[in-house]
Amino acid sequence: MADDDFVPLTVEQITAALAPGGDGKVPPADLAAMLAVKPPVVAPATAAEAQARLDVLTKDREWSAKFLAGDPKALKDFRELTAKASEEHDATNPSDAPFQTTANGELPPRAVASWIGGMRELGVPDGAITEVLEGKQFTAEQVATAEHWKARQLRDPLFCAAYLAGDVQAMREILVANAIITSAVGR
Repeated sequence: MADDDFVPLTVEQITAALAPGGDGKVPPADLAAMLAVKPPVVAPATAAEAQARLDVLTKDREWSAKFLAGDPKALKDFRELTAKASEEHDATNPSDAPFQTTANGELPPRAVASWIGGMRELGVPDGAITEVLEGKQFTAEQVATAEHWKARQLRDPLFCAAYLAGDVQAMREILVANAIITSAVGR
């Protein structure tokens, strides 16, 4: 709560507010409601907290009316919250934006995060995931070995049955082979 919003309570107001409880014990939320005092708003510490506060404010009719009318305090709150909400960006936890632009064939952050989650579920170590994301180059010999292994495995009916049944080991092995085969190689 800003200093200019503070209005000290009189002894009579406090006495009247405490009287309904009989024993002088009134929960703080009830006391605030009786006195029409809004609890102080703590400044958000993270981008997520700022976004959550923006979500609450934009659904508040009173605040929205003030904002649309150009109220200086509402405008200031909005500027501060949007600035804080845009500060942090976590690639593994992308926003719920319905439309994201990309360039040079890159995947949107949501797709990358989903792919990373899938790799972790298959038991692929974070180091290997990082290598793929950073575009590690494999030698022509490594690529040829992976191509040969994959062709041999796809001719094996037991391996194919396991892969199609969702066997984690088989899926991980094909994934690693595909990552090697599709990597940028100086052939």
